[in-house]
Order: sequence, then structure tokens, then C-alpha cells
Amino acid sequence: MEKLEVVVMAGTAALTGIIAYYWRKEAQFLQQIKDAPHLNLDPNLKALVSEAPDSTIPYAVIEGSVEAIGKPLKSEHATGILGVLQSLICREHKTYWSGSTRLWHDTTRLIRNISRSVPFVIKDNNTAVRVDDPLSASGLDVPIIYDSFEPSSTSLGEHLVSWASGEKTKGFQTVERMLSEGTVLTGIGMLSTSTGSLVLSPPTSANRPYILSDSGFSGIIRDFQSKLNQLKYFLYISGSITALLVALWLFKQYRKYAERREHEMQVERVLQNRVDDGAEGTNIDRAAGGQDNACTICLTNPRDVVLLDCGHISTCARCTRMLQPPHCPICRQRIKRVVPLFHS
Repeated sequence: MEKLEVVVMAGTAALTGIIAYYWRKEAQFLQQIKDAPHLNLDPNLKALVSEAPDSTIPYAVIEGSVEAIGKPLKSEHATGILGVLQSLICREHKTYWSGSTRLWHDTTRLIRNISRSVPFVIKDNNTAVRVDDPLSASGLDVPIIYDSFEPSSTSLGEHLVSWASGEKTKGFQTVERMLSEGTVLTGIGMLSTSTGSLVLSPPTSANRPYILSDSGFSGIIRDFQSKLNQLKYFLYISGSITALLVALWLFKQYRKYAERREHEMQVERVLQNRVDDGAEGTNIDRAAGGQDNACTICLTNPRDVVLLDCGHISTCARCTRMLQPPHCPICRQRIKRVVPLFHS
């Protein structure tokens, strides 16, 4: 039982440490984002970046509209929509009979998942910044431009076959996501002119997140703050549980120590009383009554104490002192008191 308590306590402490680590990491991210300079997309931006050390600004915030470099992607389902990032997903929705629950359950199966992209820039005031590796950026929630569900039409015979097999297709769902041209994006990352043109790329420091978002700078701050508040809430709960478990464990350890100390003091008092009365080694030995009255532990000294509350007379005072934890050797009940046994 004690091992289980230690394992649970260690588990909650580890969970608290993990949550604290991620909370600290997100707090560092948020501070880095707040400290990043906001740069306007204007004709002076390229000169500003070129004059920086290594022609690089390690972390900066820019904002502008999306424009493809070359030919943009064309939507397959929404007429007239062009974009730079596209995702086509098709799922089959089915229902099956579960023999364990005796119920029909819904499930889905992915049939197709295709992602496409073309190079693009974030542009404003005739100044463009090429976006490098956009799929590695966080915060980029590509909007859904098409979502359709086509139910499966089946005949009576197919219904009977599906009922007999325990599996039936309900229909097919087609979803298309696209980051359209003209979408206003906020980009946070490393700004450089190493290739001759302005490029926004992932920062070299692990403490600086690479972000592309259509919710604006204030929306990015709000999302990070919301995540921090959630982590802080879980950190308080996990930390409180860990502190409570540690306090309970320490209290139990103190109780065990107090019980052992009280047990030793009681036995010491019994032995001291024997010495003071001059009974140790004389009267008790004569009253031992042979081997039948010998201590069940050392099998030498006579039984000269009563263990309470169980009332067993099974040990001598010296051996009783060695019982740790203080449990009766006969019934294993906890020893609350030790009183001397007198033979008349």
C-alpha cells in the first residue's frame, strides 16, 4: 500500500512538472511575441533588413495580404476561388452493429487526403515578403470553403445485405480547405534578405514560435493567453493534489514514527520498573515455569509483558522493544500499550 502511495505521489508530481514546463514554455513564447518589433511593409523595409547584422532580423511581426507567386491553385468545388494552400479530404461515413453493446455505432474512414501548395508572399504597399515553409507554421487554420455530404442510396436488397452483415455505408463527405488569395495574414518569424529578396522563415531559436494567422496580432496574443490560462488552471489543480498527497504521506510517516517512539518508551519504562523492583533476572526467571512460558521470539527469557489491546502474553520486554512496526506476533494487531506482567 505504501509503495502504491509513493507511485501515485510521484506520478502527480511528474504531471505537475510537465504542466509547469509547458506553461513556462508558452509564457516564454508569449513574451517573445510581445517583444517582437512590428514592421510595416513599405519600400524602406528591405533596406532596414539589409542593414541589420547578417541581413537578418531574428524575430519580427509583419502583416499583409496573400498573393501567389506565379499561377495560384484553383478550387475544385467552389467557383472562382483561387488560393495558395489547398487540402482535399474525402471521408466515408458508416454504421456498424456491435455485438457487445447490442447497438449500431457510427464510424468514419478516410478515403482521400491531398494537400497542395504554391509559393506565395505577404504583400502590402507594393512590398512583398516571401513566406518560406508555411506548413511548419503554427496558428495557420486554413478555412473550409466547401463541405458536402452525399448520402448513399441503397435498394431494399442492399439494406437487407447490410443488416445481415452488420455494416452499412451512410454516405460520403467531401471537404475542401483553401487559403485564398487576398486573405490578410499576420506573420511572425525571422526576416532576412539572404536570397536577395525579403523572406519570412522559421526562427533559429527554439524559444521563438513561427506563426502565420488570419486572426491578427491581437488574436494571436489572445489565443496564447487563453492557452496559458488553461495550463495555469491545470497546474493549480495538479499542484494542489500533489501537495495534499505529500502532506498526507508526511503525516502518515510522522504517525508511524510517533507510534514507534511511544512503543519504545513504554517498553523502556517496563524494563526500568523491573530493574527498580529488582525483579529482572531473578523473580521472573524463577517464575518462568520452564519452556512453556518462554518468549515466542527469543525462546529464552520468560514472558513478562501484556500486549494491549489484544491482551496476548507472548513476549519478553526486551523482544517487545524490537517489534517494529509494533504489532503483536500472535494476532498482528497494533500494540497500543505494553504493561508488565507480575507473577504472584
